[in-house]
Amino acid sequence: QAQGRGPADFSVVCVCVCVCVSLAGEAVAMEPSVSLGVMMISSSGLFGTGQLIVSKLLASWGWPYFRMHSVTLLLVSMMIIAALAFHKTPLPTLQQAKWLFLMSFFGFFSYVASVLSLRLGATTGDMASLQSINVVVAAVLGRGFLNE
Repeated sequence: QAQGRGPADFSVVCVCVCVCVSLAGEAVAMEPSVSLGVMMISSSGLFGTGQLIVSKLLASWGWPYFRMHSVTLLLVSMMIIAALAFHKTPLPTLQQAKWLFLMSFFGFFSYVASVLSLRLGATTGDMASLQSINVVVAAVLGRGFLNE
């Protein structure tokens, strides 16, 4: 069943790469900080979709995806904590910590919902289209509440 969806998964990755390349071309004319932001957001979308596709493939092959992913997240978290300690980054204020917690909470459950939807049979195209709707809703809410 998962093998039949392989070309569709590959096409999603190809579309993501094309979008990233086109955004990179447009970002050259922007300020450096804006260009870096566009590149980071594009990379996040590309790698996030790629990771979901890999999760579906590993699960179809019978690999213990969730255990592997848990160990990976633990290692990445330890590296981030070590880098923050090395650079002596100050702790966030209580106000910042509240928003950091909320962002982490909703980001985590968004990722869990994406992985579970793929495991329950949704296609990567359906999942990616619903996530792009999330971006539009976030932009509208950001405009309405934050005047961005």
